[in-house]
Amino acid sequence: MLNDVINIAALSVKRGDQLGGCAIGAATLFFFASVRSQSDTTKKDGETQVRQPRTRHPAIAALLLALVASLLTFTSAGVASAAESMPERHYPAVSLKAKWIEQMTTSPQGAVTVGCDYNSSYVPNQDLVTYGPTGSITRQLDRTAQITGKANCIIRPVVDKNGDLYGKPDGGSTLLAYSGNTLKWQYQTGCATSSPPVVGGNGNIYFVDNNQHLIGLKPELAPGQTAPTKVLDIPVKGTCSSGNRLFAYVDGIVSTWNYGERIQYVSYGGKLLGEPPTSVPFASGDTPFDAQGRLFFPTYTGTGVNASIKVSVYDPRLGKVAWTTTVSEPGAEKRYPFFLHPTPGGGVIVTSEEQKVVNGTVPNSNEYITAVTELNVNGQKVGSMEFPNKDSAGNLVKASTYAVDMTGKLVVTRYWMVQRTSSPYQVPVTSIGVIDVDAEVVEYAEEMRGNFDSSQGPVYGYRLESQGTKAVIGPNTVYVNTNTCSDNCTTATDFKLHAVKVQGLGMDYPRGEVLNANTPAQPAPKKYVALGDSYSSGQGAGNYDPSTVVPNNNTCYRSANAYPQALNRDPHSPFQLEPNGFVACGGAETPVIENSWSGTNLDEDPQGQVLSNATELVTITIGGNDIGFGDVIKGCFAIVNCQSSVDDALADIGTLAPKLDAVYRHILTEAPNAEVYVLGYPPIVVEDENNLCLSTSQIGYPAILANKTKMRTVLDELNTTISTTVGNVHDDDPSIHYVDADEVDSPFSGHDVCAGEPFFNGLITQDTTESFHPSEKGQRAFADVMTQYMGN
Repeated sequence: MLNDVINIAALSVKRGDQLGGCAIGAATLFFFASVRSQSDTTKKDGETQVRQPRTRHPAIAALLLALVASLLTFTSAGVASAAESMPERHYPAVSLKAKWIEQMTTSPQGAVTVGCDYNSSYVPNQDLVTYGPTGSITRQLDRTAQITGKANCIIRPVVDKNGDLYGKPDGGSTLLAYSGNTLKWQYQTGCATSSPPVVGGNGNIYFVDNNQHLIGLKPELAPGQTAPTKVLDIPVKGTCSSGNRLFAYVDGIVSTWNYGERIQYVSYGGKLLGEPPTSVPFASGDTPFDAQGRLFFPTYTGTGVNASIKVSVYDPRLGKVAWTTTVSEPGAEKRYPFFLHPTPGGGVIVTSEEQKVVNGTVPNSNEYITAVTELNVNGQKVGSMEFPNKDSAGNLVKASTYAVDMTGKLVVTRYWMVQRTSSPYQVPVTSIGVIDVDAEVVEYAEEMRGNFDSSQGPVYGYRLESQGTKAVIGPNTVYVNTNTCSDNCTTATDFKLHAVKVQGLGMDYPRGEVLNANTPAQPAPKKYVALGDSYSSGQGAGNYDPSTVVPNNNTCYRSANAYPQALNRDPHSPFQLEPNGFVACGGAETPVIENSWSGTNLDEDPQGQVLSNATELVTITIGGNDIGFGDVIKGCFAIVNCQSSVDDALADIGTLAPKLDAVYRHILTEAPNAEVYVLGYPPIVVEDENNLCLSTSQIGYPAILANKTKMRTVLDELNTTISTTVGNVHDDDPSIHYVDADEVDSPFSGHDVCAGEPFFNGLITQDTTESFHPSEKGQRAFADVMTQYMGN
């Protein structure tokens, strides 16, 4: 009886009791031991504001810690601990026939699909079954049925937003599509690996075939069709036998190969969006991409108490690592692995196992906790919590699974073995928790606990059975697969699926956001060449190709942040840079479009050599260096030779038109099938009363109105000459277009070099050649100028 049970930990809180204004369910050990920090997020005028770190008032912190500590008091043996406990469920548990289900997936309609699986002898033992919101079976595929010579055992199914199912029989190469139990269509992929297809943000179905091509198919058949319409067919890296796995995000597909070691971004329109540098590490398994395709990855350095966990994010739209943040507690030993869970809005939740730290020290080297830290879109810590990994009797957590829902809540399921004084000596307990990490609140906490009292019948508990570390969640539901058993549970086969009711829980992120994205059609890629001077090479924007920043050799300053590269990475833009098609170079004047360089950049070929009949798009900025526009800006800001540099520039503008005319006609001749876009120069200065500018190095210098007027006169005359010349050539060939970067509604408006948020560098003393050029933000604005023009 009572002596059958010892050291069973439970919270003495009943369903509906309150903590911090949030209801906490009955008894679970592992939520939470302490609160470590808190931050804030606000909403204003319907827009979510970025949560910023904040400091908790010491008195409030102490009160919360006392409350939490009181809730974690262990009850005496045989009291509440011995009682059976089961969370509220949507319907009674359903029986399963396999221990570890390879994949379960949920639909927006509230259904859950259990993939086909095998028994211990590797014989198909579990049909693929879909359970509706009330637990009724809405789909069941006979695992013994033969499809193209293979048993119809789909172990890794995926579903679309309508609940239709897609997958390949294990060991088979035929992709099957089902609506309910009805086979909609089948498609031969030629690839017999078990890598599942993915559902894109546009609703289409994607997979890699045996020809190393990324294939996209429409989910529905058109009238009279027997096979689905192919919407994408492009070569990608990796092969179907090299561990290719796909991940869908709102704007495209991430294709991984070499079992997750390398990745490639592809738009739904078939545009190759680039690959992260080799310095970005990847891990196999559930690589954490968010709904925008951003990749979160960990770095584990050092050993013992000197170990450090850092989290970084690679942003495919920027083509670089956006930030890196240290998340581990200093002075504590960490255990690998640790897990990253992207959140809606661009942040990430990190769960890691490390030694418990109290007041900056480790009081017990054997005591480990699970630390939970949330970072916002900027990499700032906005919340952190911790919960213990064992109870007072030393019973350790055996397994944990995690998921983040569409509202940003962290779902945790875990189990541990509780010790008894008589046979059976161990009984499993499974807990389910839902945590709002940035608010540092436990929103839901329940246990699945069986009978521990032998006088009341057979002793049993519920052991969590999981394949991997992903919890399975759906609308208002956490799906928990358990084995009803005791002791080591190795021979028990009472597997059940519980649809635990958690009101307000959403679909799993990022899949839920992708399924409901309704991504609009994207343009097919076109072969693109970027010509021109520093405003097109990205000088001033940083992140340069090292071979183009070699003094006295090559000073083209080609930046990965330049607008041609930004357009190349944009899934909604048709601009696809040709290999070696980014030839814009700092210092370029009109002659180098057709002819070799002289005096500098001698290893550079004439830019026009990269043009061909295959070229479809060309952009160019040219003419500023021909008139010495840089000397005008520097001279007038420094009030040194301002008037003379202005006079010289205006005189050179008078002879510029024929040079521009020759350049434009040469481009049209060499690329007869291309649309050519000539960009004007953006408004680095405006005529206003702001007589003080601050450079990026915070050096103030006067910007008197008279000199601003002179600079604007030169800029306006330069752009007028360019636009007029383009117009004249356009009369003969409508394939050339002038793109005005200085319009009233230009993305540059309000961001001149003297503005509060300038898109141009001021005086950079470390490298003056980068001064008075568009910054990284300025190059993004240039890309936006092109995007706006293309949309008109």
